[in-house]
Amino acid sequence: MKSLQILALMFGLSTVASAEVVVLLPEQGALAYAAQSVRDGLTAAYYDRMPQPSLRFVHDDEQRPIDEVFKQALSPQTELVIGPLERERVEALIQSKPTVPVLALNQVEIEHPKVWEFALAPEEDVAALLRQMTRDGVKDLLVLTEPDQQANRRFEQVLTEQWQGALTAIQAVPKQLKKSQGLLLLGSGAWLEMLNDVPTERVYTTSFAFNQVSPFKAGLVFCDIPALYRPEWPELVKEAERKPVPIGYQRLVAFGADAWQLALLRLQQAPSAEMAGRTGYLSLRRHHIERTPDCMKATAQGWARIQ
Repeated sequence: MKSLQILALMFGLSTVASAEVVVLLPEQGALAYAAQSVRDGLTAAYYDRMPQPSLRFVHDDEQRPIDEVFKQALSPQTELVIGPLERERVEALIQSKPTVPVLALNQVEIEHPKVWEFALAPEEDVAALLRQMTRDGVKDLLVLTEPDQQANRRFEQVLTEQWQGALTAIQAVPKQLKKSQGLLLLGSGAWLEMLNDVPTERVYTTSFAFNQVSPFKAGLVFCDIPALYRPEWPELVKEAERKPVPIGYQRLVAFGADAWQLALLRLQQAPSAEMAGRTGYLSLRRHHIERTPDCMKATAQGWARIQ
């Protein structure tokens, strides 16, 4: 957090402390539970560190146009809006050309100078895993998929688009891998546990396989957010003890906490964003916050971060 502390000194804490931040999140509908996890993480980080600007939560009523909700949420003291969460509403808000700085909680193709965009995008998870595969010398990727599984569909689609080598769908675990081959397992944790004779090198999966943070077969590699595996953020540990949630929502809690740290940078009018966050290493590229998650490998002692 050194970069955040230095920037706070540069831009002054008094401006931040006197600001009002409005958070637009839905309290009802399909995204309400996810939004609550984001809110839990955001407030955990808010109360954990100074400065503390005024924080006000506003229901993002998805039955109303986002520009209307946005304008009615503002007060003369509002200096930053965090949200919305839903992708189409982020795009609609950008098209409305907001005059107040925004930290949007999703990413879209269009940009606006007032809007930073932050998301847990599957493209970033895929990019991290592909970089690791390249380091491992994989040129021919074998893909074994659990029948009828749905959770990895988007991940698989992005990987197919980004992978530059050979890609082969297979029906069973291969007896051995050539030095240039890697094995990607796409399925649930229960399915992974049932697989026999899985190689111990150049074998990969996704974070969607896990309902709890516990290692599976030795050698298995995947990329995920650091906060689930490294106890460096005590406010998230306290939040998990206060309100246990499934691991998918733990990711959103960490996302909300990182959103608050980025909001502080936005309030301080920082020209750039660079920090080791709870969801990965974060950096501002144009108006998007790019996230690089950690890659982990299963060992006899548990998960080990791949340097």
